[in-house]
Amino acid sequence: MNPTLMRAVAECIVFLNLSSDDEVDPDVAVEQLEQLASIMQQLTANERAEFADFTQKLATEEAQSSRPSKERVECLRTMFENLGLV
Repeated sequence: MNPTLMRAVAECIVFLNLSSDDEVDPDVAVEQLEQLASIMQQLTANERAEFADFTQKLATEEAQSSRPSKERVECLRTMFENLGLV
């Protein structure tokens, strides 16, 4: 899969998960996350594995950055499972 596209999807998911209620209506965020999860369910097993590996790589990069965000790291590490892609 395209790394740029995977990063875009991951960043969108992180944004929706970590935005405050003042930034994004919680019901809208949940609805969009459910829609993304539904679409991603259509990925092949290999594509799912590649996306899972990619999000783990992003989590590691974030954890090792000069100003890591614990929330972003946790969101990235659990993204695959939270989307029901296991």
